[in-house]
Amino acid sequence: MNSYIGFSPVTGHFPTDTFTSSGGSTYTLTRTPTTASSIEVSVQGVLQAVSAYSVNGTTLTLAGVANNDVIFVRHLGETLIVPVPGDDTITGAKIADDAIDSEHYTDGSIDNAHLSADAVTTTKILDGAVTQSKIHSAVALGGPSLGTDSIIRTNAKTISENITFAGTENGMTAGPITVANGYSVVVTNGSSWTIV
Repeated sequence: MNSYIGFSPVTGHFPTDTFTSSGGSTYTLTRTPTTASSIEVSVQGVLQAVSAYSVNGTTLTLAGVANNDVIFVRHLGETLIVPVPGDDTITGAKIADDAIDSEHYTDGSIDNAHLSADAVTTTKILDGAVTQSKIHSAVALGGPSLGTDSIIRTNAKTISENITFAGTENGMTAGPITVANGYSVVVTNGSSWTIV
């Protein structure tokens, strides 16, 4: 005996509904046809054209049938009902390799709660993917440099922005240095700036 998800398919015959007309024009079917063309309607054995009736859900509308005429409706196919998977029923083993890629993620859909410990390693980060803009401002960076192991630290020769020392830090710059027109460096009391 085979098992099925959802409703077992009907095999070997087509489901039918039989009515005896009582002068009305609407009849309630036992199932919902996909379209009017997915049923055959006959009156007293005479097959009706699809244009002679309509369906809306389980309601068949067929006008002009005399009292006590037998109406026979044959359903030509089953409507496939796909059940909603239950919680936690889809596991990683049921998802094909590479089935989920970046096109299937929405912004912000992956957070720390969805990443296992040590899930992101250096081999999973593309070269050049981590830039200074992606590093939090609280993280101190070494700054520009030259040579192996950043043996020579470098700085630009012109300051083209306004800089203010807060009075809680000191600074050092390799000179000579020029402050461009319209900009200034303010050394607040408590701080010092050394140009070497």
